[in-house]
Amino acid sequence: MENLRRAPDVDRWRSWLAGRALTRRYAATETAAYRLLSDGRVSIGGARGLATAGSLAARPGGGIDAYVREADAGTVIAAHGLDALPTGPVRLRVVSDVVGAASGPVAGRPAPAAACLVDLLESPDPALRAAAERRLRHLVDEVYRLRDGPAP
Repeated sequence: MENLRRAPDVDRWRSWLAGRALTRRYAATETAAYRLLSDGRVSIGGARGLATAGSLAARPGGGIDAYVREADAGTVIAAHGLDALPTGPVRLRVVSDVVGAASGPVAGRPAPAAACLVDLLESPDPALRAAAERRLRHLVDEVYRLRDGPAP
């Protein structure tokens, strides 16, 4: 809640939350990408995370957003033969080990919806970005409503 009180408008969330994880981009074969999506050490984000959690009806497009704990990053990268590529379609977000278990992604499960939506703010698809902004605004409004009660 305290972080949300200091939150800027949703259109500035991308830069505000840039420190949530260190993003590294990789290229991967189709087989490696498929294995990465089912790796129990990662938490899938972005559109695929929302789709996996049943929060997105549309089929996710290209690219993969995945979160991995810092301690597992090296072994995950090696296990799937990910090749560093600044424009690669795999965005591996390495979450610092100092992030508490309650705050970080849960390995083997989709990332929290809010994290997936923030991932979509970086989408090249303007419609997807706009939809993510609307849903983030709604989430923030709901958090405030729950905290403050219904409007008079």
